[in-house]
Amino acid sequence: MATAPWMCVRRSRPARLLRRLPDDGHPTLIDGFAGPTSALGIDPIEDQRLAGGLAWSYGEAPTLLMLIFGMHRWFRADTAQAVATDRRADAHGDPELDAYNDYLTRLHQKDS
Repeated sequence: MATAPWMCVRRSRPARLLRRLPDDGHPTLIDGFAGPTSALGIDPIEDQRLAGGLAWSYGEAPTLLMLIFGMHRWFRADTAQAVATDRRADAHGDPELDAYNDYLTRLHQKDS
């Protein structure tokens, strides 16, 4: 049975590697956080809620900025297009608007 190439790669263990870095006998920072949060006096559910809120909030500001930027560009493009359309209609007339006005005039004359 052949093994897929990606299954042959041994996965590293970052926490294990970080624990081995200092050889001077002092505990590393990762050792302090390796135990359960209750040993630190923190409720695990509250810890997860806080971490989730922080992770969510880091993505909110860039999303909000991009939304404001996109809406600003859209508004400017729409305004520029409306001004150009109005200028063209003022200079050359608007056949659709003229036809609609003629239609309304004929309806008004029929009713009179």
